[in-house]
Amino acid sequence: MKITVQKLKSFTMMLTLCLLVMTACKKEDKQPELTWPDDDRVSAIELISGDGQSGIFGEQLKDSIVMKVAGREGMNRYYWLKYRFLEGNGKVNAVSSNPFDYVDISRPDNDGYVKLKWELGCNKEEQQLVVLLYSDTIFNNPDYLPNKPADDSVIVSAKGSKPQGWGKACGCEINDFYSSGIFSHNGKLYLVSPNMRNGGLYVSEDGGINWMPLQAFPFNSEIVSARFGENNRLYVLTRDAGIYYSDNLSNWSSLNNGLLGLSYPSAFLVEPDFMFVSYDYNGLFRTADKGSFWKKLLVENEYATPYRFISRHANNNLYLFDKWDMFYVSKNNGDSWERIFIDYQYRRSTIEDFKVGPDGKLYIGSGDATLAIISPDNYEGITKSYYTPNSSSQHINHIQFFNNQVYFLVNGSNNDGIYNSVGWSKVDLTFKDRIYNYHIKEDGDFLLMTDRGVYYKVK
Repeated sequence: MKITVQKLKSFTMMLTLCLLVMTACKKEDKQPELTWPDDDRVSAIELISGDGQSGIFGEQLKDSIVMKVAGREGMNRYYWLKYRFLEGNGKVNAVSSNPFDYVDISRPDNDGYVKLKWELGCNKEEQQLVVLLYSDTIFNNPDYLPNKPADDSVIVSAKGSKPQGWGKACGCEINDFYSSGIFSHNGKLYLVSPNMRNGGLYVSEDGGINWMPLQAFPFNSEIVSARFGENNRLYVLTRDAGIYYSDNLSNWSSLNNGLLGLSYPSAFLVEPDFMFVSYDYNGLFRTADKGSFWKKLLVENEYATPYRFISRHANNNLYLFDKWDMFYVSKNNGDSWERIFIDYQYRRSTIEDFKVGPDGKLYIGSGDATLAIISPDNYEGITKSYYTPNSSSQHINHIQFFNNQVYFLVNGSNNDGIYNSVGWSKVDLTFKDRIYNYHIKEDGDFLLMTDRGVYYKVK
């Protein structure tokens, strides 16, 4: 076989190029070595990349924060990393599938690397995150880490700027869309968003941009509802620990005397003279002495039926639905109840919301994306349908009243979103994500609850 000079030159160039590519790949794949501190610590952590980034308040930084963990002299140890913010109220999430990772605690991978995603806070332009390293020779649950200084730490810095259009709020979590909601009291906003970390009750003093969790609850349960009563007393309904109250949002006392089975609450109403609560398997209860004792109420002699949407009318009647969407009225504060038959056109499929309007009308949101407005005199009225073909699980809920208008949320439709009574049409919010709940502030601006968090309109 004859090889020409030209072919030999081409082969040599190709071989050189391949070697260069292989060398470049090898250099790129090589991970940086940990610079060991010159002291007696047994483990160390070093920041590899991700420091000094810039981003938008409430949004994730573009690049992950990468760190390397190692033990002295190759000692086999277990490592925990805790995250704390020195400046800013953001949050971090470990880029890991480790089953032992927590919200603010994680472990390095098998090669000693840790990757974090940092979601910037909304309250500081210059933000700092400290990562604390703890090590031990045995595996410990992070809830029982020894009370000792961290073995090592690194500080990561970032710079945040104001968003445009809609911004994501900071300091709160949205885990349960169906039990979450926002309400106002004395110039502050309160968010109920059930979670086991802190109960799930937050307060905002800047219109819903930054939220702080209320703390020091004496129960280990999620909060599913909260209502203010007289003298600024706050009552909270928990998922499975009953009802508690506080006069200062710091010290809490239980109000469970007479309640049976404290799991799966379905309704809660706080009034100056009465309070009502219902549970899925134990029915309806009432207290007439601010919670000192709860009395069992029977509706059509049903003992364990859950009731929903209990509401007081200006005519002093009480209204409620049961889980099968039967409608009841009481004219004696719940001592006895009368079933009311309303036409099917006003309650299509499952009842998803019920409100007594400031105009005295009864507003019912139900399946097939139907809103009914009926009179308490004859239980007849009008309906508004937002049903669209080729959609499933369509319904209306979260009926609210503001500035002489009716607002409501259409779900599951090809054109879902917030609607109001101005033309009975959709409110143009220029917001793309799916809305699970909302709140209208005193200035008319919206707070929107989505599967990614709470959003506010940037001014």
